Amino acid sequence: TNEQKQRLETLEARFAVERARLEASARAANAQLAQAMEAEHEYGPRVGAAIDEVHARMGDLQKATVRHVFDMREILDPDQQRRFDQQILVAQVVAGSRQAFSSLVEAHIARLIALATRMLGSSSSAQDVVQDSLASVWLTRHRLDASKPVGPYLTTIVLNRCRDRLRRRKVVGFFGFPSSDEVQAVADDTPDPENLAASR
Repeated sequence: TNEQKQRLETLEARFAVERARLEASARAANAQLAQAMEAEHEYGPRVGAAIDEVHARMGDLQKATVRHVFDMREILDPDQQRRFDQQILVAQVVAGSRQAFSSLVEAHIARLIALATRMLGSSSSAQDVVQDSLASVWLTRHRLDASKPVGPYLTTIVLNRCRDRLRRRKVVGFFGFPSSDEVQAVADDTPDPENLAASR
């Protein structure tokens, strides 16, 4: 609505002013630290105090940013809040947060495994594919787009991995080689040499 838009714009404008002030304070603190290091040439009281000041100013900026995020969230409706929360998570994932990545994908894992199981006909193969897919997403997390839902993106990756595995099965079957699933089944049924030795 227009009212919501105006409130968000007012909030953004207010935060822009506060952020500029806090960033200027952080730059000043960093300049003081540089001067202290040049003057003392060692970790002395002046350098220690300057470091504490830098941490304090950066902490102020972080606190203001978090407050701004929660202030914005209160203005949004539930659907907008969900999209907003995902955008925050994606930004954290791109920055390297494993905890955020777990939160981002957790709600999709059961659905992805069910999808892969239907395609591959094997629960264990499906779990392997989903695990490999999520590992790929983590390694290429810079490709995540915070403006788009993550569910379809994960689905596409899992579908592609399943199709790759099905193509490999066809090639293996054509040449008469055992599939990886068959090899694993044989390996699982093979007695453990240590257990055989212990039973003799």
